[in-house]
Amino acid sequence: MALLTALAYLPGLGSASALPDEVVYLRVGAALVAGDATLNAEHPPLAKLLFGLAQEVVPDPLLAVRLVAVLAGVAILVGLHLLVARATGERHWGLAAAAAWAGLPHALRALDQPLGGFDKLDRYGMLDPVATAIAVLALVAAARWTDDRRLRWLVGAGALLGLAGAAKLPGLLFAPALGLVPLLVEDRRPRTVVLRWAVLGVAVVVGFLLPFTVVFGGDAIEALVRTFSLQADHRALGHPVVIRARAYDAAPWWAPWAYQWRDDGSVLTVVLTVSAIVGVVSTRAREDLRTVLVAAVVFPAIVVAAGALVLPHYRFLWLPQTVALAVLGIRALAGRGTLGRGAATVVVGVLVVVSALTVTHTATRGSTDYRAVAELLRDLDRRPATVLVHGYPRVLLFHAPHLEVVPELPADVVVLDPKVTGRRDIGDLEGRLRADGGYRVVEVDRLDVWIAEDR
Repeated sequence: MALLTALAYLPGLGSASALPDEVVYLRVGAALVAGDATLNAEHPPLAKLLFGLAQEVVPDPLLAVRLVAVLAGVAILVGLHLLVARATGERHWGLAAAAAWAGLPHALRALDQPLGGFDKLDRYGMLDPVATAIAVLALVAAARWTDDRRLRWLVGAGALLGLAGAAKLPGLLFAPALGLVPLLVEDRRPRTVVLRWAVLGVAVVVGFLLPFTVVFGGDAIEALVRTFSLQADHRALGHPVVIRARAYDAAPWWAPWAYQWRDDGSVLTVVLTVSAIVGVVSTRAREDLRTVLVAAVVFPAIVVAAGALVLPHYRFLWLPQTVALAVLGIRALAGRGTLGRGAATVVVGVLVVVSALTVTHTATRGSTDYRAVAELLRDLDRRPATVLVHGYPRVLLFHAPHLEVVPELPADVVVLDPKVTGRRDIGDLEGRLRADGGYRVVEVDRLDVWIAEDR
């Protein structure tokens, strides 16, 4: 597993441009550590606090928050190993699940090809990997409790679920999966089940409130209410998205799967989905743990899809459980005679190819989009004084803080980001640049950079 981590996560970790949310979270995290808890109140504090503490240890703030995400990815890797090994009784299938998670992509943007975007969300300083990792560990603790029935594992599962919600609220969507666990063991007397639910519930509440109390002290409940209120408002308003070149004011219900098809690729999406379905119906793995895994996929997916606010990275919440079920499906196919072994071989071959491409891409790519633009502008003979950014100016300023961003022309440099021009009216900006004749255009990754000729 250490080798998987070294190969899949660490090479090229700092080369990709910062994501817009990364810039926000690393600054909010630093502010939390400095005692300012007023920023980004719409999200719980735990993941952001971890980002801030990491910056106290690692001098490069972007690398610091990404290392936190990598640790979350490794925690998921270990958790899947433990879950699948327990479900099958065979450690090598647990290692297969860990290898699948380490290698497979969960990309934020497409490369417009069937094999996907060759990127991993848990290489970026986002809240989702932290929340999902803690929730997966909650499933591990619950699975352990089904075997030895020691109360500490049930308490630990509940506390971890609470901490997952304190990292990002959707982490609490694992609650129904954990709630099934007391019903899946031998002693199902109503009184006993209710007592187990009570233990879980109290542990969840304590785990959830603890980070709020640490950060906000006596104002913890007020901060908690404000977080839920802001999230409810945001969810109700929705978020404009573009799917297959069509703009939506709010995401349609099928958006998570459209994002996966686009970003992770049609081949991987089909292979994982079919394998996971086989894993669900297979009788070769423990029924109780299969049931918990299914609930940990279905309930979060339904709740997310039902909202008007659905962004590409939200699907990360149920991807680890999907991978676990897919590995169980591969195991079931491998035990179904010659035809089944042939199907399993094809599936494994696809996963190995996609994993190899993903690991190679993340390890060898150079600087991307806004970081690459910042490097380009630093290399000019004379540094530009003003830049107009139709996209994410805060990301460019993060990588090139010396620049002055202006809201309209004239500007020495104009950066156009097609990721946002698809859903925002840019008027005749590009036409004006062409008509001016005083600019040359340079393609930098996905961005078009228009540079005044005297620069």
